[in-house]
This record gives sequence, structure tokens and C-alpha cells, in this order.
Amino acid sequence: MRVVSLHFQKVSTIVGNDEIGLLTLVTDDGTRQINITGDNQTLFQFSLRLSGVKDATKLLPEVLLRLLLRHSDENYEVRITGITDGCYDVELREVTTGSVFPMYGCEAILLSYISKGQIPIYMDFDLFMCQSMPVEKGSNLAVPLNTLDCKLLQVELDKAIETENYELASLLRDEINRRTK
Repeated sequence: MRVVSLHFQKVSTIVGNDEIGLLTLVTDDGTRQINITGDNQTLFQFSLRLSGVKDATKLLPEVLLRLLLRHSDENYEVRITGITDGCYDVELREVTTGSVFPMYGCEAILLSYISKGQIPIYMDFDLFMCQSMPVEKGSNLAVPLNTLDCKLLQVELDKAIETENYELASLLRDEINRRTK
């Protein structure tokens, strides 16, 4: 499988939504990006680390990561392999054995981030090319509809109807209907 290497770049919030934020991943050369939704709990975990929380080494993810890396000769990587019902299919993979452990995307990115590069992130190349966009300074972040769960799609549909943005409402309704059939 052909893959692209990605790196965590930043956390952003979605205007008008306190429940969900975006984790931006960029290519090695910084020319393309992808945005993955994260819940407020994961965003809080990122904010702790990005703000330089004192003694982060005592936080549970850091402790478990040290245990994992200390008690294994195995190398690990995060793989983003597909999309199912608005969520990326993500796994933690043992490189040598090929064993896979499904994970939530935002938590896998957090694991990679706290590993300081010891657990790289890879995404299926074709999927990346369909879902990513060029990095443009000063532009708004885009999130493909197929990466939003039904609950968030419904919230956005309600907002689109309220603001009389019927074109967007139609797209959102169609995506919700496609998933619930």
C-alpha cells in the first residue's frame, strides 16, 4: 500500500461549536494538509501539552507510552486507512508483526504527538489525495463532509436552514440520508 507521511501541525476550533475541533496534519514538505475532527476531551489533552503543562510525564498517556516502548522491541506506527460513517479508520500497527489495534483518529494523533516522532503517522495515499487540500496561508480550514459524524452533520444542517443557506442544507441532508439508508 502506498502511503504518505504526516505530522501534527495544530489544533483549531470550529466557530460556533464547542464540542468539536480540528487537528491539522501536514505532509513532510508542508504543501498539503488534512483536518481530522477531535472531540473536546482530546482537544483538552492537546491544549495541556501545547501550553506546556508542568510535568506532563506523569499524565496517563505519557506513562502508558513509556511502558509500551520500554517493554517491547517492536516499532509502532499510526495508519489512516479509510473512512466509515464519517470517521477515519485508524490503527496502531506493530511494524514487524503487522498486528493492528484500531483507535480513534484523534487519540492516535495524540499518541504520535507525545511520542515525539517515535510513532509516525501514515495515510493511504489515494485517500489522502481525495481528502486533503493544499496549504494556503490565511485561508479557512476545510473539512470534507464525509469526515463528520451524523450528529455534527445534523447540527450543521440546522444552522444552514436557520441562516437560509439552502444549497449547503441540501448537501448536508443528502449526506445524512446516504448514511442512514
